[in-house]
Amino acid sequence: MHYAIHLQKIDLGEGRVVFRPINLIKGNYLEYDEIFIDERGFEYCFMKDNSADCERYFCCPATMEELKKPYGNQLTESEILDEFLSNFLDCCFLGYYDELEQTTKVIEFDFYNIEKYINNMCQNEDYDDLEEDHIQFDPENNEKFIFSLQALKELKEYQTVEEIRNYIDKLIEAGNYIKEVVENKIKSGSNLVEEQESKRTKKSNYVLKREESAGFDLAKLRQNVLSNIVGQDEAVYNLTRTIAVNQTSNNYRNKSHILISGPSGTGKTEMVRVVAKELDIPFFAANCPDYTKAGYYGKEVPDLLLGLIRSANGDQEKAQHGILILDEIDKLVTYQDDKGFGKAVLHELLKILDRDVIEVDVSKSSSNKIMFDTSNLTVICMGSFDELYEQKKQNKKNTIGFGAVNEEKEQKVRLDEDDFIGWMGPEFVGRVGEFTGTDELTHKTVLKILKESKISQWKIAQQDFAQRGINLYATVGYLNAVADKGYSKKLGVRKLNKEVKRTLRYVYDEVLTNPKVKSIKLTKKTVTDNKEYCVEY
Repeated sequence: MHYAIHLQKIDLGEGRVVFRPINLIKGNYLEYDEIFIDERGFEYCFMKDNSADCERYFCCPATMEELKKPYGNQLTESEILDEFLSNFLDCCFLGYYDELEQTTKVIEFDFYNIEKYINNMCQNEDYDDLEEDHIQFDPENNEKFIFSLQALKELKEYQTVEEIRNYIDKLIEAGNYIKEVVENKIKSGSNLVEEQESKRTKKSNYVLKREESAGFDLAKLRQNVLSNIVGQDEAVYNLTRTIAVNQTSNNYRNKSHILISGPSGTGKTEMVRVVAKELDIPFFAANCPDYTKAGYYGKEVPDLLLGLIRSANGDQEKAQHGILILDEIDKLVTYQDDKGFGKAVLHELLKILDRDVIEVDVSKSSSNKIMFDTSNLTVICMGSFDELYEQKKQNKKNTIGFGAVNEEKEQKVRLDEDDFIGWMGPEFVGRVGEFTGTDELTHKTVLKILKESKISQWKIAQQDFAQRGINLYATVGYLNAVADKGYSKKLGVRKLNKEVKRTLRYVYDEVLTNPKVKSIKLTKKTVTDNKEYCVEY
């Protein structure tokens, strides 16, 4: 039995591709044919075999015995596989087709551990003058590329094919120029200081300068969202990136829809709400099971767009650049089609995902219709997908043979594109460009939300009391006890908010009937008995 890294391929054209690691796969590696067949029977091509008809790619096949050598016997098999996967998740591979050898040459980019390349480079005295500004890649001693450190760090921010392609073209142009300068320096023995200064001056004409929309700051957006949504960093990063690209790109072909899976109450809708507020764009959240296919009594799919127009205060143009949330979309699969629900609604949603111009009946009359252009719309599908998660967890246990899987390991389970295809069908999933998920809440996460999130019920209560001129504070024991009672896999943060409100019942009685109250302290006893709190006048 072998393990390997599943790669997503992004075709840049002109023989160049980018491979991005997605997840870990298990199956059989056929070394002679250089293909990998996973346990479900899906076939994967090796990333250097850049076949036009290949749908899935892999790299780094290894048996468990081979993996134990670099990671040691002190780790369990599950920990070894986690380490194996995590070593690749921060990497990216740039491939270019070599017509002479008829194979794809591959360069690995490690965005987050880039310093090791700097250290290796600085040990080579021929390149001492480059210091920390550039990094050399030498794939199989064939092609040399020297890219700027900042350029490599910025590459991970690009998502669309056109952006990545243009960026890599600029990187290669810069790399070729710098390589030429360095080679000339070595041959001529010119003064290092003068050459370095000359190189710095000329280089600015080649290194790519990113063109961003005026005033748009992705880093600031993420920071603001993360200050509200705690413990879901991966989903926040993927969501903000997708929406940022959609909002700053002028070509609808660069835009992507996104699917966010995860347990109820983990902040899926709330993170979109925060993003929409930060960017001042309208959004409308619809509960998918409430909608029927055309011709049946009730809400129809085009009504979704009316809801978006209402959220934009009647501004259709603004609504056409907004965000449409399709919540509980997983439940459509379980409904029967004979009454107009379920998969029939899923099929009608394809019109919106296809970015068509859709006719919308404003007042259910043929005389009052509008044409809604969905080409610039961001559609976000959401659902708990409990059955899929449970199935994946069981498969992970059975496949890897861990035995019992603890809570922290379970929350790392991720659904990928193949999982959704089996659930919702290729027609629908093929129109979604980004897949991400939220984690189950743990006691540790709940406590962190309580203390750090700007929109936690505890922070909101403190602000409310401060506006009344009252200092509301709590002991560590109170916060831990509330986190204990507020932890719920089924209700998520909703249970936590209810628990905070419950502990404040008699506190509000106190402050609303006694204007002399100056300060209130909540303790661990307050959680078990709401009347137990300390008042200062």
